[in-house]
Amino acid sequence: MRTRLPDRRPAMSFDLTVAGLQFTATVGSVNGRVMEVFLQNHKPGSAADFFARDAAIAASLALQFGCRSRFSGAPCCAIRVARHRRRSGPPSM
Repeated sequence: MRTRLPDRRPAMSFDLTVAGLQFTATVGSVNGRVMEVFLQNHKPGSAADFFARDAAIAASLALQFGCRSRFSGAPCCAIRVARHRRRSGPPSM
């Protein structure tokens, strides 16, 4: 079951660079546990921005459903399979 987050919660924002691309990440927590992630690229509307935002949404949902490692729980398994999926056809695991 998904954890309902309080309307107001602490968050920390920071900038990072991955493969030469600049991102801003915001991580929200509840009782010291990371429960949501927001990620955006420095070029709004770019492919990198699109994928970063979608990945952050998937990670946030997994965290709110109780997933704590990439191998535990159904949400993490679904994310792992989706991450390895080819453009068309079965997963490339």
